[in-house]
Amino acid sequence: IALYAPQVGLENPGPYFLVFALAIMISRPLVGVLGDRLGTALVLIPSVLLVSAGFALMWRASGPAGLLAGAALYGLGFGGLVPILLAVAVGRVVENRRGAATATFYTAFDLGIALGATAMGPVAEHWGYRAVFGGAAGIALAGLGLLLWLLPFLSGHKKGEVPSA
Repeated sequence: IALYAPQVGLENPGPYFLVFALAIMISRPLVGVLGDRLGTALVLIPSVLLVSAGFALMWRASGPAGLLAGAALYGLGFGGLVPILLAVAVGRVVENRRGAATATFYTAFDLGIALGATAMGPVAEHWGYRAVFGGAAGIALAGLGLLLWLLPFLSGHKKGEVPSA
């Protein structure tokens, strides 16, 4: 973002990070309540769609407003994904393995960030930062497809059940 923001007219990327953080702060308190009321899948699916839409807006941004709108959608989706996915991971293990499940979740999360940054480096170098966000939008949609395919396999356990949509 620090390198891409000036390309779309946002010389100081600080407002991007402010909007992103505020969106996360808005979504996180709602996620647990919505997950309990509607089911995990009905929070996961819109969260992934918001992440993808946020990346798509950043990909197509022609000015600061588009980039900031992308930050808002990405933040809302990201703020929903992390706690719900962690709840799914922790809810699928016996109580005395919750610490291990949490550690495994965050290790995989960090590994995903590292691998994604490494994979997108050549994309940015060859096609530019705009292409990185377009690619990220597509990857998020592919993740949604995988999630929809896995939903039947994730349901059927008692604690932390992930119902199909």
